[in-house]
Amino acid sequence: MPARLRRGWVAFAVGVGALASGPASAGAPAGVSSSSSDVLVIRSSDRSGLRSFGGMNPRGDLTLGRAIRLWGEPDSRTPRFSHDEGCRVRWRDLGLRAEFLNLSGVGGETACETESDSRVDHLHISGADGRRAWRTDRGIRVGATARYLASRYGKARRTRPRGERWMVTGRQFFGVDCPCTVPRLYAKVSARTGKVTSLNLLISGAGD
Repeated sequence: MPARLRRGWVAFAVGVGALASGPASAGAPAGVSSSSSDVLVIRSSDRSGLRSFGGMNPRGDLTLGRAIRLWGEPDSRTPRFSHDEGCRVRWRDLGLRAEFLNLSGVGGETACETESDSRVDHLHISGADGRRAWRTDRGIRVGATARYLASRYGKARRTRPRGERWMVTGRQFFGVDCPCTVPRLYAKVSARTGKVTSLNLLISGAGD
């Protein structure tokens, strides 16, 4: 289990002297499962599309502050774009890179500083840490084979030449050539190994 996700449990268990036998801690990050695997789950359905990711509701609070409460303090925050309206945030032990946007005007502060106003745009999950920390509710992780992905997401759309598999789609009503259908959850698959190299989510929390 990543050290950050373990702190809430350890603090509780030490306080009551029951680390080995106590129930799941109320102090653990809200998006973390209390199961033995302690993975963050990406949930979806064929009818309603993307339902949640790591405890976040795509139709709810998508702010940077909410992400920090769920996933812990990030390892880095990097302002992006000409007016610092973007922020690239990394949680290394979760294998997660996320882009947040504040399009409302940051008032002299960067999007990395306005935790209550910067909202998630998209996420990229990769590497060994991403494989350990995340999975979809249909069992797909980084490293899964393209064949297994196809068996779990029978309607996944394959795109060329980028090697993407659009697992969950949705409608977007802003941007060039929109309204349009976009991938809300998609995997990138290596042409060489036939395995998933990353899971990606397009949330567009700052727009619409």
